[in-house]
Amino acid sequence: MPAGGRGGFGGPPGGQQRARPGRPGGGGFGRGGDGGRWTVALYDSIRFKDEIEIRAGLPVLDLLGGSATGSSGGSPRHSFDFDSGWFNKGLGFRLKGSYQSGSVVTGSTAASSLRFGDLATLNLETFFNFDSRKSLIEAVPFLKGSRLRFSVNNIFDAIRDVRDGTGTVPLSYQAGYLDPRGRSWKIDFKKTF
Repeated sequence: MPAGGRGGFGGPPGGQQRARPGRPGGGGFGRGGDGGRWTVALYDSIRFKDEIEIRAGLPVLDLLGGSATGSSGGSPRHSFDFDSGWFNKGLGFRLKGSYQSGSVVTGSTAASSLRFGDLATLNLETFFNFDSRKSLIEAVPFLKGSRLRFSVNNIFDAIRDVRDGTGTVPLSYQAGYLDPRGRSWKIDFKKTF
């Protein structure tokens, strides 16, 4: 992809940045000349109330106060996400992360209640567009229209810790069941003919 292209981060072509109302400088996109282009997005959410009424006459499910609609626990009261990236002359990096606070599911007894711990994950992707390096394409014409990408998901192999009222991890919430893949690596090479 030409050096002035989007580079996978969604900015306008040609490196032009459009300022958004109330967001000087294009709202998160940065330009540094030869320093490349970077993006940063941050999202912080806090739930004050999360209830479900299935139908009139039935108890209201308070997803922040001990109720759940599935096996993954109640709603996290606090969540945080970020997405950042940098791109310059064909080379790019992208770092994405998320955090969710824990929750409690109240059972019929104290021992049958479940406590879901906090969970924070981090993903990294790096890529290289060969078309951005004219000298490389001239030396190896086969690389024209190609891109190499390497990514790591869940860098720190984070898995949510779930325990019952006795402090034991129930069988169905052990690591191998919650996230069989854990940390994963991927490398791919794409070429357009």
